[in-house]
Amino acid sequence: MTTGDEALLLKPVVNEYDALTSVGKVALGRTLLARDGYVEWRDGDRSERWTLPDQPAQSDVPVLTSVTEADTWFRTLRGDAPERYVLLADEDGAALAVLALITTAAGPTYEQADFDRIWPDEQFDGLLARGVKRTRETYRDFAALNRAHPGTVATWRVILGSRASYWTGAALLAAAIVAVGIRVVAG
Repeated sequence: MTTGDEALLLKPVVNEYDALTSVGKVALGRTLLARDGYVEWRDGDRSERWTLPDQPAQSDVPVLTSVTEADTWFRTLRGDAPERYVLLADEDGAALAVLALITTAAGPTYEQADFDRIWPDEQFDGLLARGVKRTRETYRDFAALNRAHPGTVATWRVILGSRASYWTGAALLAAAIVAVGIRVVAG
């Protein structure tokens, strides 16, 4: 789709129902436009300039090289919840933008069926035709995902939902149980 001097490369499909949801409202503000020699990512009021693999490199302008689906888990003492991050990444793997967080957790997150409806596969065809790769990866926890793709996971999620946090929580719980047991026996 072309409008004036720009071509629309990536745009969500938001129906009337989705437009009333938190994920639909956020998705409505996200588009990627092809300009002369670069692309412009719009996310609400924010705008960023990138290039694609088929465009000339520009100093200090990142190159969008992949749409990555990264699977991981939010680890808690009660169990592990699967999560999938869909991100637009540069040539070094850094997240230029997180398109979606797919999980059953609360908040402005997608369930897989919603993501598939709002961001159907064919919406990415324009990027794939321009040399952007679509990849799928799996990571053991948030910390590993953030090492591979810096900027993907919010710091608070890494702290609360990583493997290290899980074992720290388990150790603290065990220590508390032992301390209570000692007090009961001693006294």
